[in-house]
Amino acid sequence: MKLSDAPSELTEAKCKIVYNIRDPKDVAVSLYNAYLEGQHTCYTGSFEDFLPLFLEGKVDCNGLFEHWRDADVFFKAHPDIPVYIQVYEEALKDPFGAVQKLSDFLELERNDDLCRDIAEKCHFSKMKVDKDKFSMKFGSKDIHYRKGVSGDYRNYFNDRMLDDYYNVYKERLSGTRFYLQYLYNS
Repeated sequence: MKLSDAPSELTEAKCKIVYNIRDPKDVAVSLYNAYLEGQHTCYTGSFEDFLPLFLEGKVDCNGLFEHWRDADVFFKAHPDIPVYIQVYEEALKDPFGAVQKLSDFLELERNDDLCRDIAEKCHFSKMKVDKDKFSMKFGSKDIHYRKGVSGDYRNYFNDRMLDDYYNVYKERLSGTRFYLQYLYNS
């Protein structure tokens, strides 16, 4: 759901927003694998064929760049609404710190033991086991919890695909608060 489609109560009540972002290259890979595993999509193509569809926002539940542009416009139009942008890769590097920052944003009384417990419970391997009964599966494969890593795109993108990706990335996200976050990151 785009923020521009959010109920008016969100802006009227000035609700705090936690906005999660992840490297779009890894999002493309995750979505591609979900398509391969998902029997409802009937997709059998290669990642090289999938990437242009992703970049054009033509895959189900996508249009990532459009979502980010929409969020940026929303945030600029509502500067009085508190926003916390949770960066997936940063949370992977320091889960405890990420929970502490979120706790601070939500103005919760700081309890480091609880933050540590939450960080541990949110570790990918724990979530994969704990949430197994709630996961969407096709056959025996879980499409919600695949790897939980950052940088898996390196196993899918070649140099030409990276060039195509960055051309679209720069065109679609230039001028937004998200632009520098994933511009030529490693």
